Amino acid sequence: MLVGGVTAKHIESGIIRDKSGRYQSFSVLGWDNTETRGVNKSGLVAGFAYAKTNDDTIGFVYDPVTGHFDTFLLQTVFPSPTIAQGINAGGQVAGSVFLPANAPGTGCIDQGRYGFVRSATGAITYFFVNGGNTAARGINDSGLIAGFANGVGFVATLSGGGSCQSLTVAAGNVLSSNNPNEAGAFAQSINNGGVVSGAWQEYLGGNPSRPTSYTMHGFIATPTK
Repeated sequence: MLVGGVTAKHIESGIIRDKSGRYQSFSVLGWDNTETRGVNKSGLVAGFAYAKTNDDTIGFVYDPVTGHFDTFLLQTVFPSPTIAQGINAGGQVAGSVFLPANAPGTGCIDQGRYGFVRSATGAITYFFVNGGNTAARGINDSGLIAGFANGVGFVATLSGGGSCQSLTVAAGNVLSSNNPNEAGAFAQSINNGGVVSGAWQEYLGGNPSRPTSYTMHGFIATPTK
């Protein structure tokens, strides 16, 4: 099964293509735009919906068989939208959300963009990686998470304790092109073999703090034995 999106008259809808080549479009009820980001082996779809007239966003898991939506993490603050992206066979979803300081029910003290993992039952664990603003984007069936923190790609796992965690990722699990002109690496997915895909940004001209332009490159990172 494949997922994607289609835009008509400035309104985005989710698209699902099944194994027979049939297409189904869908939208989250009550929201102007629906963006799909991931699908698991059983066909559950992860993504987020966003409003046309303001900065509100909300994550979702959609079951195309039943037509049921689970929505979560309504975000009404502009600094960083709710994005739900990776979803594994167990129904765990990886994404990111902006939290204010001492956000109720999270256990998180500091303000910032947190990565999150949402279980199939709806429990959410928030985390920072290496103390920085964090975005989780992929999660495999073993619970390995891929994403980026302050522009540096990472592979990490939850520590197993607490609803808000501070994770330290060692140098061997930090993703970099090793290009001296790299301005950021953004891991987007991880498969069950630990292979990560994403993009890295290269600055052109000037220096990292004041570049004249950028270009983007895709990457595939394979675990070393």
